[in-house]
Order: sequence, then structure tokens, then C-alpha cells
Amino acid sequence: ESKSLHMPSHDLCTLLQSWDGSINSADRLTVPDENGNKFAKYEHDAICRLLLNNDRPDSMVNYPVNCWDLSAITQNLSMFRESAPVVELTLRNSDPDSGECSFYMRDKNRNWIKVENIFKINNVSSNDLDLCHERLWLARDYMTAVENYAELNGIEMTDVMNRFGRINLPDYKNIGTWNYSDLFGMYKTDKEDQIEDD
Repeated sequence: ESKSLHMPSHDLCTLLQSWDGSINSADRLTVPDENGNKFAKYEHDAICRLLLNNDRPDSMVNYPVNCWDLSAITQNLSMFRESAPVVELTLRNSDPDSGECSFYMRDKNRNWIKVENIFKINNVSSNDLDLCHERLWLARDYMTAVENYAELNGIEMTDVMNRFGRINLPDYKNIGTWNYSDLFGMYKTDKEDQIEDD
């Protein structure tokens, strides 16, 4: 359901008059007739409007003859689900001598600003590596991976970080604290679960 496609009712008894009580994908795969599952009919209508519309650049009409669908552009234009707004952060080298990384984002003038305090992000990568290095069969180290890729491809490390060090966070700030780990990614930490430094 969207602004342009409204269901006549939100009562499932009305929409699923022919439902036999089983849950499967049969109605999703076959085009329903007028007397069938009205819920599935509206889903088919919405998909046709989205994917078979020549006014949209991501239309499936020309899918077999174009190559741009091999990129992520189609997914960005037609998200699987409408998500909450996100902000894109980039993990960059904050101190070249120490190898320390911090999260940054671009401001209106395309300048990099450090945002770990704004989004309450604790970078626990070095602690994780020290604790887990001997226990894990695969230890991920972001800076080592960046250095290896840059050397292998003959490009600057900053270019590698700007391309591959990106992550999306929900675009709201008062949701507790985040921990970032090279090994475990970004995960939320509730205030009562935080470990205080001694």
C-alpha cells in the first residue's frame, strides 16, 4: 500500500475471502482471478506499477537488454522495504602515525567531520583483536585489509577507506550507544550493558 495505491479495506476477512487457512507463496506466484485472494491481487498490481513502468529508470521492461542492473543502482532505486532514514558514515584513518580509525561523515561543504561523539560510537576494534586474536580462526583487521588492498591495486589508502569503509546507521542520535568492532561490525549497546573503563 502506498500513496498512489490504496486498498479498499484493511479488514483481512474482506481481503482474504478465499483463503483456505494455509500459508504459502502460491498466491504470490500466480496471478489471482477477480474472485480470488484480493490481498494478493493488490500486491501484484503494486509490483506491476513498480517494475513494469517505462517512466521509471529501473523498469524491468528492458531488463534483458541493459547492463546497468548488474550494479547496485537498481537496489538503491527500488529498496526491498521502505526503511527508516539512514546516515552514511565512513571509517577513516584519524591518525596516520598510530593507525587509529574513527567514523566521519561529509558536511554540506563536502568536508570530513568526525562524528563518533555525535552518534555515541565506541570503536572497540583494538580491544577485540587483543582479546580474540588467539581464539578466532579468522581475525579481521580493518587497517591491514585497507593496506593490503591499496598496495595490491596501486591506490591510496584513503581512497580504499572512502570506498569500502562506509556503513549506514539509523538517522537519529538518541538511541543509546553503538560499539564498532572490526570482528563483529556495528552493534547497539544499551546503557545498562556498557562496560565502564577503570
